[in-house]
Amino acid sequence: MANIWDYVSYRIEAESYLTISETAILLASIESRLDPKAFDCGTCIMQYGKSAKMQGKSYRKRQSKGCFDLKTKSYRLENIRYNNCIGNHVVPIDFIVDAFLHYEKGGLPFEGTLGDQPNKMIEIFDMFHRRRNEFVKNNAK
Repeated sequence: MANIWDYVSYRIEAESYLTISETAILLASIESRLDPKAFDCGTCIMQYGKSAKMQGKSYRKRQSKGCFDLKTKSYRLENIRYNNCIGNHVVPIDFIVDAFLHYEKGGLPFEGTLGDQPNKMIEIFDMFHRRRNEFVKNNAK
């Protein structure tokens, strides 16, 4: 039998909202998925090829994007300012993307009704909707 504190922790977590740092990491990860040429580190590093000359070109481009320091360039996503390339803040979100795609088709990631879903998960799905809609709107021009 679980103790009362496990239950209390679970209820607090279910009622909690995303922190600023969680939001920053998720926004960066979503942006990397939407625009891999700009913010996916693997794509950025290898876009010019593997030769030493081309890697030098890649290094210079990464330097101009702010990959290595906090002074070169800043980016803004929603109300979050990043002091270096957004790609530096990316975490794997494959499981969240899968849950989001399932959610769009009417499925829920956890048992129960929509009201039983953790607030953080619904906030994350809302963030996916906002970023994707804004990306589509900006690239439709």
